[in-house]
Amino acid sequence: MPPALCVSRCQDCIEEAMNEDGDLQIEGARVLIEIAPFVKVAQQSQVLESSPTITYLNITTKENIVMCIRLTICGYEVVGDQFDTANKPPAKVYELIDQLLNDVSPAYRDAFSESLICKLTELQKGQ
Repeated sequence: MPPALCVSRCQDCIEEAMNEDGDLQIEGARVLIEIAPFVKVAQQSQVLESSPTITYLNITTKENIVMCIRLTICGYEVVGDQFDTANKPPAKVYELIDQLLNDVSPAYRDAFSESLICKLTELQKGQ
C-alpha cells in the first residue's frame, strides 16, 4: 500500500490506537520478545529515529534473511535489507508480524507451528 494511502486510511485510527497502548516503541519491544524464539536476531533499531507512532525492528530469520521492518499504525513493512536501513521502496504492509514472517521465512512458520503444537499437547495432557 502506498504510504499516502496508508496515512489516509489510518488517520482516523491514530488517536484510538494511541489511547490503547500509547506507544509503538513499546509494542515493537513486545513483538520482539514474542518472536525471538523463532528467529536468529530480533532487536529494535537504535539508529533509525523512532517515536510513539513509528519504530524500526531489525530481524534476521533462521534462513539468514536480514531485514529492517518499520512498524507504524498501519502495520509492519520491510523497508531495508540490512539492519538500521530504509533502502527499499514501499512494499506490502502486514497487519501482524506473524503474517510478514510467514511470507518470508518457512523456518519461522515451522518453528512457530511446532511451538503451538507443543503448547496444545501440554494443555490436552492437563485436562
